[in-house]
Amino acid sequence: MRTRFSEALVSQGHAVENEPRSSVRWVFGEHDAMVLISGQSSLGTVYDLVAATFGFLVFRRVVFYIHNASWKRLRRIPFPGVFKNWGRVRVLVLRPAIAGSFAQAGIKAVVLNNSIDRELEACGLSHISEPRKRLLWMGRPDAAKGFPKALEAFGILRGGDPEWVFDVYGQSADVAPAPRIDGVVFHGFVSGKQKELALQGGGIFILPSQYKNETQPLSIIEALAFGIPILASDVGGIPEMIEGDGWSAGHVIHSGAPIDYANAAIEVVGRYRKYSEAARKVYLESYGTKVFEESVRDLALDLV
Repeated sequence: MRTRFSEALVSQGHAVENEPRSSVRWVFGEHDAMVLISGQSSLGTVYDLVAATFGFLVFRRVVFYIHNASWKRLRRIPFPGVFKNWGRVRVLVLRPAIAGSFAQAGIKAVVLNNSIDRELEACGLSHISEPRKRLLWMGRPDAAKGFPKALEAFGILRGGDPEWVFDVYGQSADVAPAPRIDGVVFHGFVSGKQKELALQGGGIFILPSQYKNETQPLSIIEALAFGIPILASDVGGIPEMIEGDGWSAGHVIHSGAPIDYANAAIEVVGRYRKYSEAARKVYLESYGTKVFEESVRDLALDLV
C-alpha cells in the first residue's frame, strides 16, 4: 500500500521521497510528514518502536500505518498511549476493528483500504462477468493460502459435473512440475494484459487461506473489480471484504471444509448475477482508486 499511498500524494501535488529501511518504509513529504509502515515480525516490532521514537523526536507530523500483524503485538504494550500527547499524529489501519481500539483510547485512526492501479480497474469496471463453472486462483499456490483445500473442493465439483474447470495463476513455490489433474490448468505467473485476460474469464475466485496475518488480499480486490464473486476463509480481515449488512459478494466459509466450498460454489453459480453485482458494488464503495485518493487527500489536508 506504500506505493499506492505515494502515488496518490504525488498526483495531488505533494513532493514525496520513498526510502525502504528493513521492515519499515518511510515516506517523507514536503510538510515533514512521515509515514511509518510497521513490520510483521517480532524483530520488526522492536524496530518499529525505535523508529517511532525517532519519528516523535525529529518530525513535526507523523502518520503511522499499522499492519494487522503488527497490531497484534503493539496492543500488548502501552504503545497507543504515546499518541495522546502528540497532537500531530494520525494512525492508518486496514480494519475498522483496529480503528475502534484506538478510538476507545481517544486516538483518531483512519481506515485506508488498499487499492489497485487505474488501468486494471478500468478494465475490470468495463467488463461484465458472466456465470461460468470455473474456479479462479490468483497468487502463489501454497498451503498457507489454502491451495490444497481449493484443489479438494474442485475435485468434488468436477466429480459431480465435468463442466467445472480450475484456472490457477501464480508461480508455484515448488520447483517440481505442477501435478496434472483433469480440469486444472496451471498458467504460472501473469501480469499486465495477461492478468486482465485471466480476470475477464470470470467464474468464482477461491481463497481458503490459512495465513494468520491475512489483511486485505489484493487478489480479492482485483476479483471484486471484475465483478467476480468470492469464496474465502474467515481469516484476518477477509470477512469484512465479502460480507456486510444486507449484501454479500460471495461466501465466507467458516468451517474450512472443502465440501462447504464446493456447495457454496454451486449456490453462487445459480445466483451469479446477484453476487457479481454485489462484488462490484463492494469494490466501488470501499476499494476504488477514487475512494483511495480522496482518503489520502483528506488525510494530507488534515496534517497541513
